[in-house]
Amino acid sequence: AVAYMGSKGLTETQFGIQFQSTDRTVRNFRKSGKMRRSTFEAMAKSMGLTIEQLLRGELPSQSDRH
Repeated sequence: AVAYMGSKGLTETQFGIQFQSTDRTVRNFRKSGKMRRSTFEAMAKSMGLTIEQLLRGELPSQSDRH
């Protein structure tokens, strides 16, 4: 998620808004590595990934973008 934010130039606030969350949720996740499953699913979906792909640390490929 951190690499994704960097590659997209997103702040914690912008990234949180992307999946209907807050910068606080993003900050807490960065510190603890923990978040509610439903929030994690929303984050993965907003990045164009499945939960499994995000858990593996994958990033969305540029070729998948339209």
